Amino acid sequence: MKNKKALLYVLGFLVVCIWGIIIMRVYAAVGDEAGGAVVMTKQGDTVKTHIPVLQPDTFQLLLNYGDPFDAVAVKEAPVVAAAGNLPVVKPMASPQVVQPVTAKYLGFIWNAENKKKIAIMNQDGKEVMVQEGETIGQLQLLGIASDSVKVKYKGKTSFIRINK
Repeated sequence: MKNKKALLYVLGFLVVCIWGIIIMRVYAAVGDEAGGAVVMTKQGDTVKTHIPVLQPDTFQLLLNYGDPFDAVAVKEAPVVAAAGNLPVVKPMASPQVVQPVTAKYLGFIWNAENKKKIAIMNQDGKEVMVQEGETIGQLQLLGIASDSVKVKYKGKTSFIRINK
């Protein structure tokens, strides 16, 4: 009997709390409070929030400078000398751009017979197994590490990181 009485008090308290929350929400939605912190209005599909201004703006624009576009229009174009007076300048040859290495490093295996590392690389869509010092086309393999390989391509040395 005591157990049922305690349960009845707990459930009664929960009912009072739930109804109190419901009444507070209805009162807050319907009430006309002028001092509300944030007022939400719905216009079309968007919800707009009106935030009260705490302090008025105190800055002023200083408009005492000239028009930046007016100076460009007044400026005259410089006079170009006649074509006969100019020295002939030969265009400089542009330096050769070395294409980046297209090979991808996929990993390495350890050859138990001769105890050397063999790199597995992808060159032009083909998987190739290469030892240190070997060459694939213009790509020479200089060193193998667990996360990268050191290669020489068209005279330039670079590292290719593992492709995960």
